[in-house]
Amino acid sequence: MVSATKCIAGGHGAVAQLAVQGRLQAVKSAHRGDKSSARRLRFEAAHLAAITHDSFPKACGLTETPQGPVLQMDWVDGRTVEPLIAERPMISTDACLLVAADVCAALADVNAQIGFVHRDIKPANLMVTPQGRIMIVDLGCARSSHGDPDWKGDIVGTLVYMAPERLDGGDHGPEVDVYGVGLVLLELLCGARVGHKPWGTTADAPRIGSVSSERHHTGILYALRSADAARGTSLDRAIWATVFGMLAWDADKRPSLGDAAKDLRRLVRDEATARAELADCVQRITKREEPVQQVGARAPRGRRFVAQIGAAAAMAACAGLALLLTAPPLAGVA
Repeated sequence: MVSATKCIAGGHGAVAQLAVQGRLQAVKSAHRGDKSSARRLRFEAAHLAAITHDSFPKACGLTETPQGPVLQMDWVDGRTVEPLIAERPMISTDACLLVAADVCAALADVNAQIGFVHRDIKPANLMVTPQGRIMIVDLGCARSSHGDPDWKGDIVGTLVYMAPERLDGGDHGPEVDVYGVGLVLLELLCGARVGHKPWGTTADAPRIGSVSSERHHTGILYALRSADAARGTSLDRAIWATVFGMLAWDADKRPSLGDAAKDLRRLVRDEATARAELADCVQRITKREEPVQQVGARAPRGRRFVAQIGAAAAMAACAGLALLLTAPPLAGVA
């Protein structure tokens, strides 16, 4: 039996939560007619099929339909790192460091396995489960020995979180993920988001191949460190040295993913307590968000109308995916 229980519309498609014979799975579809997002989804399926690490969802199959590819994978329960940033300083420095250490360790393992580079590390692509485990999702921008979604000069990823060498259009490797994790850790430690007020907006993001990328990089470091100092919770120098090392302008001066994971884990004083704290934080956020979704119906009329259209489109896609899965069985991922 297949039933649709939840559907989320995203920038590159829709992700539906389906109950398949009592087991929750995620089904991801590309935007109809969007060749770029369809291409990325096929690469994501290939990456997931090759990865065996527990910090990544397991792929169940890829189906080609007249509307485009559909990827079926395990559903990841939990919350993204985005709301955790707002919880600082309620969550400890140990918990922030543990998130980054786990991500670096997982990325190091899969890079050694299949030459994997995620290339879009950001809070929205990192999940924390109710058990305090970290999961890495959305592999549509990744490259590995199984392929590269860059096509006709396109540069995939999120500009605000791109390492300088990617902004300058140069060659790049796993060091770009070290930079991305370092920036997410900086946000967690300071309780402030890059690309969001008061530290600028997405309009202030660097421009590819322009000198503004260096000014943007320097501004990130000083603005967010100023946020930490202003809040009166200045961090140990060893922590700042580790974070700033991960955010070095020159890729050659950044630590490897494996070394970064070891350095970060050494800074965590009590891993068991930090893990339990992350689990408690996810449960607290989940309880708080449930009534907020109901209050959202009282938003201004214009916003309600836009939200209703988006929800209707997402549910239509969700229903179509459910019908698809009741037809022929999923083909294996190539």
